Amino acid sequence: MKTLKNLFFVAIALVSTTVFAQDETTLTVNLGDSFEITLTGAPSIDMNTAAHFTHGNSTTMNNQVNVTASNSYVITVEADDTNFGSVEGNTVAVSNVEVHMNNHANSTGSVALNGTTPVDLTTATDGEINADYNVIYAIPAANAGNFLDLGDDTLTATLTYTVVPQ
Repeated sequence: MKTLKNLFFVAIALVSTTVFAQDETTLTVNLGDSFEITLTGAPSIDMNTAAHFTHGNSTTMNNQVNVTASNSYVITVEADDTNFGSVEGNTVAVSNVEVHMNNHANSTGSVALNGTTPVDLTTATDGEINADYNVIYAIPAANAGNFLDLGDDTLTATLTYTVVPQ
């Protein structure tokens, strides 16, 4: 009986022993700053009524600027020249137009374009994914008179938006 009992324990020991192998590897995540900005649409401000020349005028571009950033950032805007380009040869400074991002807690408020010098529009203290910004382009009443006596004309300026690490 003792032999049978020992044989039974040996059989259980053989059945219940699990043999396995294992190894390890290291997972590496390589981080780097990443900043992307995209624009949708082109703004156009009408200056063609008495009210526009008295009170100024503006246009709002909803969700015009989209930013994805891995870290805190500043959005800047600058024009390609100090003056608008003109079909008729008129000279009007781009600084007559103010730009404002109206849906971010850290927006700087309305800032006049400063020619080829970038101006800060807003800052973000954290990284964000697909953050949309509304942009208001305005010719304030105080600057509206600078567009008088130009006749029929089309004024254009190329604006460059940049997202800069903060």
